[in-house]
Amino acid sequence: MLTGESEARARIERAAAQAEDNLRRAQRMNGELAEVRSVGHSRDGGAEVTVSASGVLVDLHVTAKLAQRPAEEIRAAILQANAEACAQAQQQVREVSGRWLGERSESAAEMDRHFGSMLDQAATPPEDGPRGSAGSGVLR
Repeated sequence: MLTGESEARARIERAAAQAEDNLRRAQRMNGELAEVRSVGHSRDGGAEVTVSASGVLVDLHVTAKLAQRPAEEIRAAILQANAEACAQAQQQVREVSGRWLGERSESAAEMDRHFGSMLDQAATPPEDGPRGSAGSGVLR
């Protein structure tokens, strides 16, 4: 019976070691995801947007030339740049999750769906509410 007990303890120790290894790998993957930054540009080059892996706006640059344009044109340029940055962020997330979880794994596919949903929302402009106008201070 001692052999059965020893084998059970060994299995438990292996499982605990595997769980610790999985936790370390997940922490490293999360660290990589936290460092993801993607940059997008408007077609005319007047706006540059940087987003995180989840589509959070991290930085925005607008050229002086674009800043002189009507609010709707500024808005359109920023939204173009944001959509491009979000698409690039999704690709970076796919690369990170594929590297850590396996490109064809269900876990990587689930991460792609999760981050894809967040990035789609971040890249989609609101369709309701005021659009702003020159001098209004609002670029919605």
